Amino acid sequence: MYLVHFKTMSILPLLHHRLRAEFVVETDLNLPEFKGIIWNRVFNQNLKQVICPFHHKRCQDCFLLSRCDYPKLLNNNTNPVLIKPPLIKDKKLERGKLFSADFILLPAAFKSLAYLLLALQRMGKIGIGENFQELGQFNLRHLSYWKNGNWQLLFTDEQGLFDHLPEAFLPQLPSSPITQLTIHLVTPLRLKHQGNVYQFSFNEFIHAIEQRIFNIKMVFPLPSKSRINTTVEELRWQKFSYYSSYQGCEISQGGLMGTVTWQGDLTPYLPWLQAGELLQIGHLIKFGLGWFELEF
Repeated sequence: MYLVHFKTMSILPLLHHRLRAEFVVETDLNLPEFKGIIWNRVFNQNLKQVICPFHHKRCQDCFLLSRCDYPKLLNNNTNPVLIKPPLIKDKKLERGKLFSADFILLPAAFKSLAYLLLALQRMGKIGIGENFQELGQFNLRHLSYWKNGNWQLLFTDEQGLFDHLPEAFLPQLPSSPITQLTIHLVTPLRLKHQGNVYQFSFNEFIHAIEQRIFNIKMVFPLPSKSRINTTVEELRWQKFSYYSSYQGCEISQGGLMGTVTWQGDLTPYLPWLQAGELLQIGHLIKFGLGWFELEF
């Protein structure tokens, strides 16, 4: 049982756009089981190529820094572009295989949709591969947006970008009280305190969401007190590794995976929990970590 205390804060709606890109493999892809790190790195590299006129210049040394979209889109604190990496576990994707990746765009990032689209097309042509070797190519077939419970086309390879652009929307709160919910950790979750990865609890989970929302300067109200019980906890530590071109070697990391179920007066926390579900929490968000889904 955890006793959680927060200050009451004013509410600000969490507007966002949810997009889904669907791809088809052109030449065989060889990827790690967890694809978030390599996927996000290659996307970021190609995003810089389509935005930046000085590809090999450091952003902090550039006279266009204050006017350039690239550093704003990849801001490590706000992360206005959130990439939900492909979840397929297959390490080899053969020619003709379909796969998808989702994107969450906060309103500040949506005006740069054309850049994001060009980056996705370019990364498919350049290719991607484990440890940046044996690059396989793929093609962007569709880009869709979520509206009224359905995916609606925004771009196709044959027709290009459609004229109509989606409006940002808000997460919907349930009409009845919630007394139990389950968290499904979709990608590894790393919660740190003073440099150490600490134990999982409702208290730390909400504080991680609080910090994430604070970073993007959006706040929601919370009750002064709430008693929350953990009824089911099925968590495991999942290790993964990735190649660091900066260090020239494999880097080992890890994070929590699994499910946890809580009971109590959870309804007042739903705006926060839904915000965390949308924005991802913890460390290495830019690599796709900290993605969870709610079930209630």
